[in-house]
Amino acid sequence: MKILHIIFAFPNGGKENLLVDCVNLQSTNNNVSLWIINKYVSLDLVKRIEDTVDIVLFNRTPKSKSIITFSIMNIKLLFNNPDIIHTHDVSIINIFPLFQKHRFFTTVHSTNLYESTLIYYNKIFAISEAVKLDIINSENYLKEKVILVPNGIHFNKIKKKLNYKLGGLLKLIQVGRLKFSEKGQDISIELMKILKDNCIKANLTLIGDGLDHKYLIEKINNLGLNNDVQILSSINRLWIYDNLYKYDVLLVPSRIEGFGLSAVEGLAAKLPIIVSNVGGLKDINDHLNNKLYVAEPNPCSFFSEVIRLLESYNKNLIEKETEKLFVEAKKLYDISDMVTKYYKHYIGAL
Repeated sequence: MKILHIIFAFPNGGKENLLVDCVNLQSTNNNVSLWIINKYVSLDLVKRIEDTVDIVLFNRTPKSKSIITFSIMNIKLLFNNPDIIHTHDVSIINIFPLFQKHRFFTTVHSTNLYESTLIYYNKIFAISEAVKLDIINSENYLKEKVILVPNGIHFNKIKKKLNYKLGGLLKLIQVGRLKFSEKGQDISIELMKILKDNCIKANLTLIGDGLDHKYLIEKINNLGLNNDVQILSSINRLWIYDNLYKYDVLLVPSRIEGFGLSAVEGLAAKLPIIVSNVGGLKDINDHLNNKLYVAEPNPCSFFSEVIRLLESYNKNLIEKETEKLFVEAKKLYDISDMVTKYYKHYIGAL
């Protein structure tokens, strides 16, 4: 089968890392191509893509409406003639007005992303129940098109935590794009201030890139947390897979979350996690029988869950808890299951 994936930009984010894993796995048995339309491309991420995947970079200036670029893409699509066109940004279908829409699929990666162009897709893959309901609530007539296909990861590639004895310092980590209005890094920073005021020794590592880097640095300085919080940027996923287990707690304090890939990566590392009670994170907790540490997206609520989690550490319960969650999460969120579900629906369109 000839499968073409198309995405606008390719920064080192969760959606893009997921797409890398997807095309690599699909290319073992299919002819797979990846088109990246805009200039914003992480070359480190591109290097992770197997040689069996044909990559095309169009280097368009974001939001440019160049007729020349659009014409080149349409001509190339005509000659490429894929069986399936799978987009990862909903509005991409507007670039190809002349092609048969039964070939087009899209994955919606976040809530609040409804666009009228969704009607033109054969199937719409929603990465969580929250995303699925968001689409249906926006336009009920899309109900028959929306298919729940949860994101997946390579559980076996993530190193596992083996030592659950706390040292003198509680090591916290958050992974995600530096956009605090969505990912809530400011909540993690304010949590650190509360921990410090309550004489709980801790440090926080924020992993990610984004436009809010300067704001978050200023917030850290203003709260006097220069020695307690660090931001590491330009960190690739392989580093995260190799180092996540070294921390004591993963924080996922998102205000908006379509799925929560970093939460599943934490579960795969057998790391205790605290998540916000929103969107896809709420779905993950529901699917795991409400066994996660869950807080409202504010620092006081997260502080309460940190205290509860520390009690489990002190009672030597945390290892058993994380092992059970690992087993259940692997059944639900393995990358091979995601790719199999995609393929099943591709076949139905041919």
